[in-house]
Amino acid sequence: MVLGVNGVGKTTSVAKMANYYKKTTNNLILASADTFRAAAIEQLIVHGEKLGVRVVSHQYSSDPSSVVFDAADAMKSKGGGLVIADTAGRLHNKENLVHELQKIDKICKLKSDENCYKKIIVIDSTTGQNALRQVEVFNEAIGIDAIILTKYDSTAKGGIAISVGKEFQIPVAFVCNGEKYENIALFDSKKYVDDFLGL
Repeated sequence: MVLGVNGVGKTTSVAKMANYYKKTTNNLILASADTFRAAAIEQLIVHGEKLGVRVVSHQYSSDPSSVVFDAADAMKSKGGGLVIADTAGRLHNKENLVHELQKIDKICKLKSDENCYKKIIVIDSTTGQNALRQVEVFNEAIGIDAIILTKYDSTAKGGIAISVGKEFQIPVAFVCNGEKYENIALFDSKKYVDDFLGL
């Protein structure tokens, strides 16, 4: 389950994760559970076509949790694999956003094998301290397992990872820098610290 506010590169990160994982898994499905943002469904479908990965989607404004439910069922019929769900970053108020995420979270827990379900938040490295608030909101709603840093480079950008790690003890899973599907890498803590300190 991939979370984050609008504009951080969430849907693109989902596509990059799909490209990363399709090298190691035969069964991969993308779930277009952002049914609120204009063109979000179409955007993910285009990514899926380019990557050769199936996308499960419903109509605009439909129930996001039902999309995840159907994607999980589709994967189960294939004998299991990985579902990556793209979720909405904003509804018209925080209460609605939290309610929708909790519904999706319940379906994910129901449909996934034990210890296989992860909640990953996408953070724009250039955001600064506002990223702490974003993590806080999503973490309070459903709990966060890991972070993806977008717009990452080896300058002071990405320093938010230190603050988030200290405040919430949430690890960084991936870093993304660039628009291509290949522009995603596992987080390397030693390289990160060396780059951050200019070593």
